[in-house]
Amino acid sequence: AATAALDALCGGTSDSADATLWSVLGEPLSQALAAAGVPGAEGAEIAPEIVVCPSPQLAVLPLAAARNPATGRALLDDYALRLAPSLAAARATAARARRPWPATGLAVTDPLDDLGTPACPAADPFAPDGLAALGPARARRPQQPAESAAPGATPATWAALQAAVAARPGLVLYFGHAHWDRSDAERSGLILAADEPPARRAAAGRTLAPPTGPGPSPGPSPGPGPGPGPGTEAWRGGDLATPARLRQLPLGDTRLVFVAACSGGGIGLAIAPDEQNGINTALLEAGAAGVVSCLWTVLAGPTADVMRLAVDAMVSHGLSPAQALRRAQRRLAAGGSAAPSGPAIEAMSTDAAVGSDTLMLRSSAEMPPAGPEPAASSERSAPETSSPDTSSPDAPTLGPLHPTAHLAAFVVTGA
Repeated sequence: AATAALDALCGGTSDSADATLWSVLGEPLSQALAAAGVPGAEGAEIAPEIVVCPSPQLAVLPLAAARNPATGRALLDDYALRLAPSLAAARATAARARRPWPATGLAVTDPLDDLGTPACPAADPFAPDGLAALGPARARRPQQPAESAAPGATPATWAALQAAVAARPGLVLYFGHAHWDRSDAERSGLILAADEPPARRAAAGRTLAPPTGPGPSPGPSPGPGPGPGPGTEAWRGGDLATPARLRQLPLGDTRLVFVAACSGGGIGLAIAPDEQNGINTALLEAGAAGVVSCLWTVLAGPTADVMRLAVDAMVSHGLSPAQALRRAQRRLAAGGSAAPSGPAIEAMSTDAAVGSDTLMLRSSAEMPPAGPEPAASSERSAPETSSPDTSSPDAPTLGPLHPTAHLAAFVVTGA
């Protein structure tokens, strides 16, 4: 079942991907829930919240975007879905989610200073002193207008992240790049600013080289831009916060970590293929109650929109992460989400063959989605466009949301 769905998403047509995802995953789940007396919300503002404990192969599929061809509704129209690596993790994270959490946040924004995002897209709901900020190593790029810079921002290095998390923020909001090693998820990580210039690091013999060990050779990146290369080029002079490092963070008071980075939700598919290792589980093991992450390559514009609306729904309206993400996805799909703009939040990934197949999900740049989600440019940037007003509570019902659209890439893990 997983292979059929992956084949359709990676190499099929838009129609075949849509139909296969529903027949393989959506329809059996919907039938089981109906038989258990859990009817769908049919587009209501709040939906029954469902926990799914998928196998790793199924965990990389956009389950919420599975669409019933008879009704035209996606699963997220009927249910608020969240994933759990295991039943034990589902119980533990549900218990954490019941704890009071501080209405404070930590924003880690554009550590490599290449996304043109000087401030966290989801800063508005927080009190003026309620959101700590880490940013690029430089306050402003040479081509960036001075008024859009964030002077005084602390560079988002690993040491700065550790110090900021020690303040026990309720939400941690990361907006940047991730590295996904599809063979061994322990080699994946979030890309932070380097604690010293790349030239000085190289001169001292401290280059950030990809880990050595067993596994297939690096392959091409699934999105625009360069794939991993030798030394610091793999992360453009940044520093990689691997799962081993992320587990050290004191996230016991953190309700949610929002990982707005391409393939930040990627798991290892070759080494320990029966385990859902990776960034998500590392953050849960560090104590967070939940994680929102992306399954594949997305562009900065739609990602900022999803983060903005979902975080506002949590902070301002008290919704759970699953309900908040569902609301954001539905409203953006209903309004025809913002046309992709700015550079891709790239998944700087290491390719791994899984049996005879290679996981290479196409972004909407390569497989145009049906419905209002516009096809993304395959270029590094696209013309700026204005975002639609999606803040109205009377947003229309969900339009077609294709499984390969940017909005479908976001998932909740944990509670």
